Amino acid sequence: MTGTEPLEDCVDIATAIESAPIGRFIISIVVLCAAVALLDGYDTLAISYVAPVIAVAWKLPKEAFGRIFSAHYVGAEIGAAAFGMLADRYGRRPIMIASTAAFGIFALLTPLTFDFISLLVVRLLTGVGLGGALSTVIAMVAEYSPARHRATLVSIMYAAFPLGGVIGGPLSAYVIPNFGWQQVFLIGGIAPVILLLLLAFALPESVRFLLVRGADPKRSRRSCSG
Repeated sequence: MTGTEPLEDCVDIATAIESAPIGRFIISIVVLCAAVALLDGYDTLAISYVAPVIAVAWKLPKEAFGRIFSAHYVGAEIGAAAFGMLADRYGRRPIMIASTAAFGIFALLTPLTFDFISLLVVRLLTGVGLGGALSTVIAMVAEYSPARHRATLVSIMYAAFPLGGVIGGPLSAYVIPNFGWQQVFLIGGIAPVILLLLLAFALPESVRFLLVRGADPKRSRRSCSG
């Protein structure tokens, strides 16, 4: 395809995004990204729910968890920056899937930790995945949202992040005394792994990313229409 046709295709697709109503396709993207954010919020705060129990079981001073909490946020900073750059290079979809897989896998590994250092390292690596996932879902929703609704849709999606932490509180209060602190992380690891199947099947690539990268307009139209 030569001449002005690619430009016209890009203009048409970009215009279609801006003029599109908030229909089932855009809502499905917001819901999928919100599901990632929800589990992100749950896994972010999971360590705070189990810290008192681990401190007693491992005979750790409570102040030791300050460094473990900090390690998580250091990892999240690294993940947001690293996965953000990778998303600009390889696309939002594969990086969202990869970062979700990362925090799910390291959540599953958390019950295998046995001392301060092993828990510190696993929480650092979990944070990398969590930071990458959250930054990518924000980009995905923003890029599929018409400008007139962008702030609203991103805010609705992001609201799932603190909701995940809120849900984790009463869930952990039930799970810990009945099944052990390890189960809190098993829930936080199995749920993202299950979600990966849905993301792989239903999540399109960002159409704006495809346009910037000069993808085949037919592929861009498929991503725009679902």
